[in-house]
Amino acid sequence: MLNNTFFICETNQVINEIEKAKGIILNRNMNDIWSALLIEVKKSNLIIKSTDRNIFFESTISIVSETDFKVLINASNFYDAVKAFGFYKKIKIVLNKNNSKLEIMGELKDEKEEYEDHLKEPTFSYEEIENYNYDMVDEDYTFEIEIKQKSFKKVINRIAFSAHLDESKNVLNGVYFSKDEDSKLLLVSTNGHRMSICKTEVMVEEDVNFIVPVKIFNFLKHLMSGEGMVKIKFSDKKFYVEFDNYKIACSLINGNYPDYKSIIPKEQKNKSLVSLGILKDRLARVNLYVDKSRKLVLTFSELQLKLLGEDLITGRKGEFFIKDPNYLYDGADEVMAINISYFVEAINVFETSKIEIQFNSGNVLKLSEPENFNFTHLIMPMSLG
Repeated sequence: MLNNTFFICETNQVINEIEKAKGIILNRNMNDIWSALLIEVKKSNLIIKSTDRNIFFESTISIVSETDFKVLINASNFYDAVKAFGFYKKIKIVLNKNNSKLEIMGELKDEKEEYEDHLKEPTFSYEEIENYNYDMVDEDYTFEIEIKQKSFKKVINRIAFSAHLDESKNVLNGVYFSKDEDSKLLLVSTNGHRMSICKTEVMVEEDVNFIVPVKIFNFLKHLMSGEGMVKIKFSDKKFYVEFDNYKIACSLINGNYPDYKSIIPKEQKNKSLVSLGILKDRLARVNLYVDKSRKLVLTFSELQLKLLGEDLITGRKGEFFIKDPNYLYDGADEVMAINISYFVEAINVFETSKIEIQFNSGNVLKLSEPENFNFTHLIMPMSLG
């Protein structure tokens, strides 16, 4: 092969990175540059870039190469082509500048043998590369911190699920970054019916007040290994994270976040302590009887907690109980209804043997870990009628 504009890489590794990169692409039009990946070969590194024009993704892996170059290619087509060579440990990818194609072939151990399996995929023009190109680092980031991956992943798990999934909901589709009274970095998310508030271990001096689209957090939690550190930066326009071999950025959400502090009850008259394992078990059982309304009725009394699920159309009804020693209660007898899906999602992110449930009559339900004020989850009640 006379053309030295090529690189050799581990097949499975590059398949995995392409799959991650194309995961954020929304447009599936083969002829649109926003359905493409920007592939850069630079100093024996392969840099894979993708974007939905709001989130920007960059992955770097080591390769063997002789010449630096870059090319723009349809993400789905490139992924399918490379995956077709999955039975090879390594592949060779050559840029044919004459006909604007990437040629993909299996790397054979015996150099005397000719390449038999051979695919060609069209690429976009150089002018289209310039229209696509972006630089996440070339931004005036005014804030920078580092946090352990394990800690940040835990925060994401506790925060991301509470945000609104509908991107048209603007600020409710984001995670709010702020600073608490102890100067610790605080994250908040809500969909208007539930809210997660999570305090991190990171101390911040600057005033922090910005909203990050939740989509980036749902993307991040699948990428992070849990080992090492995460570098976080933000400017007045962008949010940026860097860890392992990844760089990811996104545009911030403009708008004013709801006053979450006014929603947090200052004092709850009714308090219960429940075994988390038993609660999960009872919820799994009662969930079989809850109808499309998702209404779960909780009856708190001194002796027991009753969980009621009912389908008013079919007449199916399930009642399950939690009693001492798996349940302790201090307060008046109370009956309240909440969305069981919200309740299940919330308790699944707690890492404790017991969960504290607090509320005032007819008011928001507050979930927390005993003697731990770093994470609080609130659920608005439903009508009992």
